Amino acid sequence: MNAAQLQELTGFSMRTIRYSLKDLLNRELVHKKLNLNDMRITEYQLILSSSPVRGETQDLRVRTAALKAKMSGVRTVR
Repeated sequence: MNAAQLQELTGFSMRTIRYSLKDLLNRELVHKKLNLNDMRITEYQLILSSSPVRGETQDLRVRTAALKAKMSGVRTVR
């Protein structure tokens, strides 16, 4: 999924999405994927094992639920 898809799915602001993705990348819970159709768009994949490249993924609903749970714990300043 890319950041715009995550925003549409979760309803969070783009600022929150970017901050959360940065945090998840730092914690090695997601990794960036190349989008060969459009190199301007960065896609992200949830890591469910210790290997970021070989990590198996579950279906979209399960990945989204896990991401929402992680993102809901992020504090935002208003």
